[in-house]
Amino acid sequence: MGKQNILKLFISILVCLYAGIIGFIYAENSISTWYITLKKPSFAMPEWMFAPVWIALSLSMGISMFMVWKKGFYRIDVGRAMYVFFIQLVLSVLWPLAFFGLCSPFCGFIMMMFLFLAMILTITTVYPICRVSALCLVPYLFWVIYGAVLNFSVMMINTLSGDMLL
Repeated sequence: MGKQNILKLFISILVCLYAGIIGFIYAENSISTWYITLKKPSFAMPEWMFAPVWIALSLSMGISMFMVWKKGFYRIDVGRAMYVFFIQLVLSVLWPLAFFGLCSPFCGFIMMMFLFLAMILTITTVYPICRVSALCLVPYLFWVIYGAVLNFSVMMINTLSGDMLL
């Protein structure tokens, strides 16, 4: 791999990790204060697992981004894919802001629905350019689905129990 591709790989991973870090910053304080007070379904993972999962998913997304970028940014399909990729990155930062930062499972769920649609669009846009890149995004899609179900469950359990308003 040439120096230029190494730089692209480094930048791609750094951008995705940075997005994950921004999201984690929104979540960090709320996880240890507000989130632990919520009633959660039995399938909720322990709070300590959020950071390792986000790091792993950010690395996978960074590798995916690199594989598309190295195909040549001058290509219209690559430019479009990168644009869609950045939209889903922004949404992935906005979900923890909505859920944890605003302490609002309802706003988080709405944001998660947009993120789900953006992930589907990203995968379908990336797939014709690089199938392996699209496959690298599948774990994040599953995470978004899990997150949406968990988010919805938290919202419903706490709203129905009277502990929280929508």
